[in-house]
Amino acid sequence: MDLQRARASFLSLRSGLVFADNAGGSQTCQQVLDRIVDYLSNTKLQLGADYSVGVQSSQRVTEGLEAAALLFNAASVDEVGFGPCSTIVLENIARAMDNDIQPVDKFIITEEHEGNSDLSSPSRTPRAIVKYWRTVPNSKDSPYSLSYSTDDPVSLVSAGTRLVTVTACSNVLGSIIPVEEVVRSLRRRAKELSHTYCHSPETIWTPCSMQSLRMSSGCYRSSPIKNNAIEGFIVIGQNAMKSKDVAGFFGRKGGNGIRYGHFYAYSVLANIQPRLDVDDGVARISIVHYNTVEEVKEILEVLKEAPDV
Repeated sequence: MDLQRARASFLSLRSGLVFADNAGGSQTCQQVLDRIVDYLSNTKLQLGADYSVGVQSSQRVTEGLEAAALLFNAASVDEVGFGPCSTIVLENIARAMDNDIQPVDKFIITEEHEGNSDLSSPSRTPRAIVKYWRTVPNSKDSPYSLSYSTDDPVSLVSAGTRLVTVTACSNVLGSIIPVEEVVRSLRRRAKELSHTYCHSPETIWTPCSMQSLRMSSGCYRSSPIKNNAIEGFIVIGQNAMKSKDVAGFFGRKGGNGIRYGHFYAYSVLANIQPRLDVDDGVARISIVHYNTVEEVKEILEVLKEAPDV
């Protein structure tokens, strides 16, 4: 990839700020802005009109559906729908299922982004049995290094299992769930139970990881999780530091933007032992394709300058 050419498409990068909170919303390239302005300036109409501009407006929206179908390898545009965000889309799906939920139905839900848990809300749980696919520690060196075991959801499937939701990647965890492998195993298990309905919608997000920074006797230690585009971390040990203070230090230094918090992976952080302050959560650095190696080095230098690190 020609990085400089890619960066030139993002006018906001000219400010010199290192955008390292991309998981919360990446910058918008100029080509997208131009298409939006063109649509709103020339073809913004109520869809369905049969005069020339109306036909053009509808066609442009259809082209968006076709592009999404191609991106996600959908069989047709009928398998594609747009919504304001994945959380709202999942909530709408859950509401549409309300009247069809039976007391014998069983749902398996990953302990992840809270938008994945709409089916377990109080208004629905009395009418169904909810099982949680929870995280497990994956390192003896740190209880804060977590991942999912792909065997767990299969073991949770039983007669009456109707729905399994799978979040391909968390806002804070480093393990990337192999969705295709999990779905294949779930369908095989469902077939063994003579169960014909096993639907698995997944929320796909940028690969990310959660690491613990243990500052003890001047020693930096991180969990052995595969490094990915997003790093969620905490500072513990003798020189423990709140995630809020880590993000605040970056803010005071200027030139870099990172965030802290639970990032809607509330249940994941709430169930960690030893317990964390969930509202303080983790400090998170998230990198995307337009960030450079030099920017990453700059972020690391700022981290080294943090007063307790």
